[in-house]
Amino acid sequence: MSKSVLDEHSRFTHSTVNLAYKVQSLSQYQSAEQALTEKLKGTGWEILFKSPDDPATNQYSYKSVAFINKITKEIHISTAGTKPAEVYDLYDDALITFGYAPNKLSPMQKFVDKIVAEVARTGENAQDYHFGTSGHSLGAIVSDLTFVELHSRGLKFDQSITFDNPGSKHVVQNAISKGLFTGKVIETVEELGKNCIEYNAKPNFINTVNEHMSCNTKVLIPHNKPSEVTESEASGIWGFGQYLYNKIGSAVGKCAETLGIKSVIDQLESHKMTNLDLDAGVIFDTDSPHPEKGQLIMKQHELSRLEKVTSTGKDVAIIISESIEEFEAEAVDLHEFSYRDLARSPFSCAQEELALSGDSVEDYEFITLY
Repeated sequence: MSKSVLDEHSRFTHSTVNLAYKVQSLSQYQSAEQALTEKLKGTGWEILFKSPDDPATNQYSYKSVAFINKITKEIHISTAGTKPAEVYDLYDDALITFGYAPNKLSPMQKFVDKIVAEVARTGENAQDYHFGTSGHSLGAIVSDLTFVELHSRGLKFDQSITFDNPGSKHVVQNAISKGLFTGKVIETVEELGKNCIEYNAKPNFINTVNEHMSCNTKVLIPHNKPSEVTESEASGIWGFGQYLYNKIGSAVGKCAETLGIKSVIDQLESHKMTNLDLDAGVIFDTDSPHPEKGQLIMKQHELSRLEKVTSTGKDVAIIISESIEEFEAEAVDLHEFSYRDLARSPFSCAQEELALSGDSVEDYEFITLY
């Protein structure tokens, strides 16, 4: 699949995941479905069914929509992430944090059963179709699990495209070890990761929770600062923050004390699906965000593209870059107060926070974004 085709397909998945967030609200879903159907005219894509359509797939707050393209013989499954008011979402958030499979694994498997049965009902065979999955946040974990479930059944699979993935490697590995998939998984997690692509915000509390399975991670920095969105468009970041606190406890409090509450909130805000619109930001090819140091490993030719990120006029990026010759790449450390409005003088704020970490301002390059 060429880069341009891949980007177009990624845009398609972004729209389908947004629709999945609305499946449990009839009024919101109807208008969103109508808008997406209009957008998909002429592409061959149509909605097959959604998780609330059957009691067996409407469990544990599983929120998914299946799409079918009878022309290209493709089926796509999009899954939403956490919503703050959903108790099952918060419980599943806690499970994936510790590397356990979420309860949504069960309705997801029944959802795949429904797809196979629905295709058979029309006189076709699901084995003739290529499958793809997508998801955001908790839904990103479920997307990767869905991909492995399809693989275990011997169905043809293309890619799992996810947005701000918390890291699914341990979850998938544990599920394989415990035999939780319908069939036998014959590939290693590392091999499976070659079928995954992630679009993540810059390193935050959520997308660095666990090790990532994907071998293809892209970092998306929005052109402008986050905008307000409705609850249905949100990722459930407050619920995620609650279970994350259960994992690292006082570390969150210490971070908030050191960086300031606004910095913590800014990281959570960047996790929202609305801030991962592929048409509203600059995408950087990179290796997975470094969970311990918050680094982005960026190819050297990508560094200049930082200049394309527009600013509100008050943002400052503080970057320290270390060459990694063997990989022809740069390890770029973007501090947590980058790309946000600073309440105080950028330099004095940065100097104070760097001092807390034991670093010297002289070691850093200050880049103002225009």
